[in-house]
Amino acid sequence: MPVAHVQLDKMSIEAVKNFYDKNAAVIKNNYQPYNAVVLDQSISQHFIRLFSFADVKSNSKVLDIGCGNGFLLNQLSKNYKNCELHGIDISEKQLLHSQNIKSYCIDIEKFETNEKFDYIFCIEMIGYVKNQTEIIDKILSRLNKNGTFICSSFVYEDLDTWQRDIIKNKIPSKNKEDCYYYYQISKNEIEKYKIQEYSENKIANFYYLNFVKNRGLFLQKEEVLKKHVLFKIKA
Repeated sequence: MPVAHVQLDKMSIEAVKNFYDKNAAVIKNNYQPYNAVVLDQSISQHFIRLFSFADVKSNSKVLDIGCGNGFLLNQLSKNYKNCELHGIDISEKQLLHSQNIKSYCIDIEKFETNEKFDYIFCIEMIGYVKNQTEIIDKILSRLNKNGTFICSSFVYEDLDTWQRDIIKNKIPSKNKEDCYYYYQISKNEIEKYKIQEYSENKIANFYYLNFVKNRGLFLQKEEVLKKHVLFKIKA
């Protein structure tokens, strides 16, 4: 039986939105894959490896959930021809920086569409929703036959130690806009989908460690990063 999350303040999607609105220009002008999934020090090579893992093909319909300024989709369009690009993000100011994509400014939990996609990316976003497996089920229902869902997130196997550490270390309010509201996902729960994990053991590097150190976050040790997964699910 999955272990329930430790109770924190009520999750504020508005706080997350405000953070990304406030930092939209900074993120646009200083992009680096600072989250834990960094497959190569080179940004272009990072995305080449990510898209190779997803087995992306040209002439595909692609959705990026939590697309921000559309960087992932723009990188994809450089490598694959004639793709139809869609992106969802809660930050309107981030979406203002996006180009050549059909964008939707909405919370994924409220997003409804009859459209289906060949590939759906959800990179470092699923932890912002409360009912993660319900959202994964919803996403999978939007895949075409033989479509692929690609996701990355921090995970836990027995106890949601992430949230316990937030309480133990009294993480200050300045971090509530993102990390404070990001939940790990149960490894046991996602394994029911017959996930295929990225094969390389180490998918984190100094970009992420420097990022969390500068932010004063508690997850500064490399052993924390080992509790992380990049996986895909085939429809």
